[in-house]
Amino acid sequence: MNMRNRLEDGQYTFEIDLKHLPLSKIFSTLRDYGLSTPITPRQAWLSLKGRSRGFTENIKAESFEVKDLRLEGDMGEIKTDHIDFSHLHPLVVRPFLMDAQNLDLKKLISFYRPLEPSSSLGDLGRFSGRIEFFNPNELRLFGFHRGLEFVFSSLGAREHQKIKEMSLDAHLRRKRWTAKLS
Repeated sequence: MNMRNRLEDGQYTFEIDLKHLPLSKIFSTLRDYGLSTPITPRQAWLSLKGRSRGFTENIKAESFEVKDLRLEGDMGEIKTDHIDFSHLHPLVVRPFLMDAQNLDLKKLISFYRPLEPSSSLGDLGRFSGRIEFFNPNELRLFGFHRGLEFVFSSLGAREHQKIKEMSLDAHLRRKRWTAKLS
């Protein structure tokens, strides 16, 4: 982490380079400061480079740029080349695209809200493709989905059927998921 401040003209430059920082530590620190989050990461690590520069008197309104963000762990891997926070307080994130590899959908969905058990779904499977982030209440996943498992029951007998691979186009809008599978 590097911070330079030129007091004579009130300007600052802040740069950060993180490698494999446990996400659980970040969120426990946020909770210590009274900032709640629906995300409860367990085995996840964050790597990124970040930079902000501007005037110290207006630091909350300055932008912050993140490059080479990589989130990896038991939930899969998400990476993006660039995210632009156009405002630090209140936090405003411009839309951006991420690449996902082998992303566990049950863990992704539980980041946003607890999952209620389903009698007709077993494993939600894994996703590889792109994630388009519009804002904290809206995102889109499009790519390939593997391992979705349905549970059928009749006369007390349960049968599991797993779909090996299909294309997925899913949207999250205001805490509600809709999806097209083919």
